[in-house]
Amino acid sequence: MLYFLISTIALLIISVTMLARANDLRWKKGLVWNTRLVGFVITGVSPVGVIGVWYVMHRNGITPEAVNLFPMFFTGFCVGLAMVFLTTPYLPPWWKWISGKEQAVPQWPEVERRADRLTAMNRKRDEQP
Repeated sequence: MLYFLISTIALLIISVTMLARANDLRWKKGLVWNTRLVGFVITGVSPVGVIGVWYVMHRNGITPEAVNLFPMFFTGFCVGLAMVFLTTPYLPPWWKWISGKEQAVPQWPEVERRADRLTAMNRKRDEQP
């Protein structure tokens, strides 16, 4: 029972977080953003299904319907999570950085300027006696 309680709390946190992120993205336009939005929605709804299946199995015992539904919700969770990770904004395409052809570092000029400024400040601090 403790396993069910801990898992339920964790799945609810995941679900609420994913649905809140999906709500943030609803104003973005484009194929990548829409794919990411769908991924967040699928990943947010699937844990609710998993909790429902666990509840039915706990109340009614293991039934064939519950056994058949659990893999469907778990697969939906995994596919949604993959859609979210594959469409991470401001990074090179997944297949490029996973193969090592490109670095998974944001290429924002203001971030680079800030990093250069911090590096110079650290050097100056290290050089002082």
